[in-house]
Amino acid sequence: MGTIGGFAAWFSLAFKSAFALVGIGVFAILLNPGLSTMQIKLIAVLFCIIFAIIIVQTGSYYGFNVKGGSEAVGRYTTAAVVTSIFLVILADSILGLIFY
Repeated sequence: MGTIGGFAAWFSLAFKSAFALVGIGVFAILLNPGLSTMQIKLIAVLFCIIFAIIIVQTGSYYGFNVKGGSEAVGRYTTAAVVTSIFLVILADSILGLIFY
């Protein structure tokens, strides 16, 4: 059962990534042909706002907690970027399940 679930998750992510070059609209219409252009644009804007909030909050959290001088700034910056990337991917997966 775990293998089937893993394969389904991989296929879903690979299929979604294949449409990254043509945009979210083509992917959304393929999954749900009943969506209007306005609904697709609203979903895309919502995704952008949520991703922006995640990135800003993560960067601010790590930025305000830097201690240790200029060496620590590099470490905290790297940690903030890695954490932001992980959280954006996680949010994209969750939002993808919710909206599609």
